[in-house]
Amino acid sequence: MAKIVFVRHSPSVWNAEKRFTGWEDIPLQEEGKNVLKEVGFTLLEEQYSFDITLTSYLQRSIVSAWIILEAMNLLWIPEVRDWRLNPRHYGVLQGLTHTEAIQQYGGDKIHEIRGSYDVQAPLLTETDERNPRLDPKYAVTDYILPLGESFADVELRVKRCYEDVVIPSLEAGKSMLIVAHEDSLKLLIRAMQHLSTEEMLNLKLPPSKPIVLEYDGQELKRYFL
Repeated sequence: MAKIVFVRHSPSVWNAEKRFTGWEDIPLQEEGKNVLKEVGFTLLEEQYSFDITLTSYLQRSIVSAWIILEAMNLLWIPEVRDWRLNPRHYGVLQGLTHTEAIQQYGGDKIHEIRGSYDVQAPLLTETDERNPRLDPKYAVTDYILPLGESFADVELRVKRCYEDVVIPSLEAGKSMLIVAHEDSLKLLIRAMQHLSTEEMLNLKLPPSKPIVLEYDGQELKRYFL
């Protein structure tokens, strides 16, 4: 049976402050790290093992994976970091609290941005210091990096990651741990299970809660561990 385990990263400091985080590289809350250790211990007790782990370029994804793997004695396995698994870029909303965003743009507009598939967040300017094109960590790609995104925009890059990294790994018989963000995980699951847009948007992915996709030869099953 082929299995792949998805874990949404533990909450970041900005999650606690109810800020739009997007591509801002914000560290984990300390209290969430023990929960991640327990995730690793649970996976170990359930006799899970992995050949490769896949994360985004952001530390809340990377460090969450490290903590899980350390608990499983698997820090030595290959790790692939792919910026295409970064969460949705929230443009000028990044850094604002939800209250500040509503004050500036109105509650209806913020609800539309957060809840829709094809409405972009307000874009950064090219000269904004938050522009990822100015960040040296993204110098490895020739892709035109976003200044703000809709869910539809995120899906384009997540699909490429799925085709370039996930599918070849699974076809090679590798078991995978993917630790990323709510947006990118929803879209990976959509790609694997052919979910409708509504089904994908309505997926509930709690932080630090392992989700298993298992193919038994007849159907692909999804369940929380």
